[in-house]
Amino acid sequence: MTDIPEISELRFIAGTVTGRESEADWDEMLARASLLCDMGKDLAIDTVVFPTEDEDWTWTRLRQETGEDEIVVMDREKEKPLTREEQTAAFRCVSDMLSAKSLDASLTGALRDLGQFYNAARTYILKITQDKQAVDMDYEWTCGGKRSIRYAMQGVQMNKMPLIRNCYREGAPVMMESPSITDPAAAGGRWRFVAYPLTQKKEITGFICVENAREHLNDTALLDTVAPYITGEKKRFQNMTAPLVTGAQDALTGLPNLSSYMDVVYSLDSDSYSSMGVLSLDIPNYSVINSSYGFEYGKKMLTFIAETLINVFGNTYIFRTWDAEFVVLFPNTIQEVFKGRCTRLRTMIQRRYPRQVRTANMWAEGIFSARQMVKETQLIMRNEDVKDPASVWEETPEEKPQESAVSHRTFVPYFQPKVDMRNGSLAGAEALVRKIGDDGSIISPGRFIGEMEQDGSIWELDLFMLDSVLRQLREWKQKNYPLIRISINISRVTLFHSSAFASVLAIQSRYPEIPADRIELEITETAGDVEKATLAEIVEKFRQCGIQFELDDFGAGYANISMFSSMNFRTVKLDRSLVNDLPDNEISTMMVENVTQICETFGMQCVAEGVETQQQAEALIEAGCVYGQGFYYAKPLPAREFEKRYFS
Repeated sequence: MTDIPEISELRFIAGTVTGRESEADWDEMLARASLLCDMGKDLAIDTVVFPTEDEDWTWTRLRQETGEDEIVVMDREKEKPLTREEQTAAFRCVSDMLSAKSLDASLTGALRDLGQFYNAARTYILKITQDKQAVDMDYEWTCGGKRSIRYAMQGVQMNKMPLIRNCYREGAPVMMESPSITDPAAAGGRWRFVAYPLTQKKEITGFICVENAREHLNDTALLDTVAPYITGEKKRFQNMTAPLVTGAQDALTGLPNLSSYMDVVYSLDSDSYSSMGVLSLDIPNYSVINSSYGFEYGKKMLTFIAETLINVFGNTYIFRTWDAEFVVLFPNTIQEVFKGRCTRLRTMIQRRYPRQVRTANMWAEGIFSARQMVKETQLIMRNEDVKDPASVWEETPEEKPQESAVSHRTFVPYFQPKVDMRNGSLAGAEALVRKIGDDGSIISPGRFIGEMEQDGSIWELDLFMLDSVLRQLREWKQKNYPLIRISINISRVTLFHSSAFASVLAIQSRYPEIPADRIELEITETAGDVEKATLAEIVEKFRQCGIQFELDDFGAGYANISMFSSMNFRTVKLDRSLVNDLPDNEISTMMVENVTQICETFGMQCVAEGVETQQQAEALIEAGCVYGQGFYYAKPLPAREFEKRYFS
């Protein structure tokens, strides 16, 4: 069905409303469920939509067909002098915009000032998409207690919103009003909505929307004054922070090329934007595809990808950075919207070219730089599996994929105990990978992990280790040994892989006799603010299935402190750099005391790694950290030796 373009546009939307059976008004419930379906039908992914608050029922009217008598074209008031109150509000808007340090802060501040002047429930800006058929919500302000509706206003067709459609057609501000269902404070018992067109070079590019104003109901003089400033803000900040993407375009797709990307990427960071979404995409076997199917097929493939990127992400920063490599930089977006678009893009491309295209995405807020985010997503993307073009295997059927380098013959798990330092009893273990050399020697991970992360095989190694540890726990359980908790190192490359969640659960399902809480996934690398939001989402997803996480190397840098304060870890492992200085370093001692106290308060276990002397163990216990791991207790041991020492 990939030849039917409309297939990629289909969505499954379920509107769901519940109530007490004894009190239910079935007709009303059906109407509300239908409204929810209508509200969600333009979302980027399949969705079950639940009501969140009563006010959203009135908001859904924007997408309902409305009688022409309910929509009023408002007179512009440019000739009318501003009142003193309007002058004050206009001055405040423009001042807040000029003093803002980012485009997001500028426009959000202006919307706040407008919302307060009109005493509105929400004010926001809708931007018309490149194809002139739909709108996206770029910026929003809500008064206290009102929930954001930004997630539901992405890619909504203008012909589905009568008010916006009329505003675009008339080229003038329009107002709709209807009886208020849920807001007794609405002026005159009426619910009102104003859409004001934003124009650039005599072309309407978007709308300022004022929802449910309670004051200055029929006045547009303030909007007349402020609208030109709002329209010009994006260009003003682009001139301040980054060169415009001009010239240097790719001849085939029309997208900006690598040169344009390098001109822009260094200036896209948290100093200019409140959030950033990054998507990397490539076709790893593009040269083989060209030689197998012909250059015309390859050109069509690149053109389709470029057009799909533009359709999904609109008029934003999209680059073709190499022959078959693309980068999307999507600033000032909320995480749900960005993830939804990435999912939609992946679905559309995989339907046309299954397992021939790799993608990876990341979203960040707080402190970030687009350049570092691109570097991270490209590393993750290059570890995704793709298939070789079918024609290659058809021409050389005797050729087989190489046998996996990760197998029982080349890698084995070792186990290092975690000990209750108060009495020396076993509290758990960490599983550490060891490679077996051709001569039977044991090779430490420092000699091969980096290379495996670069070539993509780290993904396979991480899953092999998870399976090996679960198999070992099953064997110990069959011998009636206690089921200790074991932490397993997992690379960020693996964790951010699109199939990581499904793969971990699939492996876990092979061992139903092992409870999920016997395993902890240990994040092995420092993960900075660049990916903190994405990482937090992944951690929470696993946690809901009973799989816990351990934060390694805590205290080694700022990034870990940021992660520690914002994510739900079961265990925090103190970095050996803190332990090395004990008991003589007072600052290290105080840090251990403080971290241990925080862990105890929030129900996390604190483990010190790198414990090598009795004096260090005693200092840790005195500071409140009672669990330790290190050579003072035992080096990493093969499974049989670990079993003999701690179980037999």
